[in-house]
Amino acid sequence: MGKFDSDYVKKLLESGKQLPRPWANVDPQHITKIECGSCHACCHQIAVLTENDDPFKYRTEILTTVQGERIRILKRNEDGSCTYLGSDGCTIYGEHPEVCRSFHCGELWKMLPNRYKIEMRKKGDDQDRLMLQSGKKNARSK
Repeated sequence: MGKFDSDYVKKLLESGKQLPRPWANVDPQHITKIECGSCHACCHQIAVLTENDDPFKYRTEILTTVQGERIRILKRNEDGSCTYLGSDGCTIYGEHPEVCRSFHCGELWKMLPNRYKIEMRKKGDDQDRLMLQSGKKNARSK
């Protein structure tokens, strides 16, 4: 299937079905390096491994989407955060999966239709709202 790109994410979002949160899949070609802050909200989202990642290199689990697709994701802590999120950020930074290297909350903000932003604000958790807030700010700073 290749890289998880924004067209794939748009297709998933537009399917109308309730999805888990694999929305952290932004095409790395369209990303400008930003200075990440300390919110780490993206580390509370589902990180889907791509075919470019070695699944044996990471602690992972299998997630079955509402469509029945089985995807390999980074293991989650009980609070929903990534198993590799430490008090100072990513404990495997530099070796982190492709989706983590390519994610840009500003790109997510620009890509998501307004109805999904509204739904995430209403039904999402604090980390979803924080990611949207950071995304809005970073979309403007590009």
